[in-house]
Amino acid sequence: MSVVYLGISWLVGIWLASLFTVQPISWFVGGVLLFLTAVPLRRHRPVGLLLVCCAVLCFGAARYALAQPHIDESHVAYYNDLAAEVGLQGTVVKEPDVRDRYVNLRVAAERITFADGASQVVAGDVLVRANRFPVIPYGAQVTVNGRLQTPPEDADFSYKDYLARQGVHSTMPQAQVSILAEGQGNPLLHAVFAIKQKAQDAINQLIPDPEAALLSGILLGNDNGIPPDLAEDFRTTGLTHIIAISGFNIAILIAILVSLVDPILPRKTAVLVAVIGVVLYTILVGADASVVRAAIMGSLFLFTSRWLGRRNLAYAALFFAAFVMTLLNPLTLWDVGFQLSFTATLGLMLYADPFTQWTRRQLNRFVERPLTNQVMGVLSEAVLLTIAAQVLTLPLMIGYF
Repeated sequence: MSVVYLGISWLVGIWLASLFTVQPISWFVGGVLLFLTAVPLRRHRPVGLLLVCCAVLCFGAARYALAQPHIDESHVAYYNDLAAEVGLQGTVVKEPDVRDRYVNLRVAAERITFADGASQVVAGDVLVRANRFPVIPYGAQVTVNGRLQTPPEDADFSYKDYLARQGVHSTMPQAQVSILAEGQGNPLLHAVFAIKQKAQDAINQLIPDPEAALLSGILLGNDNGIPPDLAEDFRTTGLTHIIAISGFNIAILIAILVSLVDPILPRKTAVLVAVIGVVLYTILVGADASVVRAAIMGSLFLFTSRWLGRRNLAYAALFFAAFVMTLLNPLTLWDVGFQLSFTATLGLMLYADPFTQWTRRQLNRFVERPLTNQVMGVLSEAVLLTIAAQVLTLPLMIGYF
């Protein structure tokens, strides 16, 4: 349980740092002092653990403070909302988000050119909306012309905060894009995206819409093709989790990989192959927060149970996954997908077994045991697990939606 306490402390520290403007060095020094104070008290476990938790809280706050962008003349967001258009040179660093009539490109800016011809070396990512054609692939080096804008925000939704969690602080809604070169970027990502495109083409050829769009969402994480009315039906009935890739998909993938490699490879090598497969699939489907959470927990399960031969602790795995994700990007804590995935998993851990046992006891009072087993086979996954997952997610869904 110590991992759980430390994980909670880390997350609370990130949240607290968002409320107060404190320099990262102050949080870090406070954490070091608390940790050094805890060392002599390690034999007094409650006190020592409390001090270590406070130290981890400070370290979490320091990580959040360090993640805040420093926007000056060398950052592309410094030039948001200028009256004149600018030109950007940069590279497409994410898989293009293709829609019916346009495409969203995440461009890592390298140089900005102003209307008077002056230029400046810059850094930072820009979300560029361009015409649907010509096709602009991942890794293309491009020039982009248009107006840089600060992402909008209103009382209902802050697109600015949403993009900031992804490291984007500028948009260019109406851009003219020219390709300078292709094939830049990570060769591994090129290969993964090529496989994804082939899978998408195969689905489109074999299955008609809207079934093809639904399968693409479930299998490849690409739900852009789902018709708006069908997507609204999923939202209305609370079944959007069917489309979202998360723990169930990763569990199936792990089972398939392990069954394939176990007969031909040593046990530990099979674990490595399965983990690599999980990582590649996570990249292929877009690495959303819910997928990354499931991938970390699944990989940790493989490592602890099959490599070390130890019992996997679900609570520790969940909070360890949250720690890793927020260590890489503290703003993940405010990601709705992360919050829903985390609370749904926690709800399953807390309530799935009690709900199942209670229901079984009630049924045993009125029907014979064989019939109880048949009924539970239907109720467990279809009803009870869904209710358990929604106990903690329902307040979030009411608040957000």
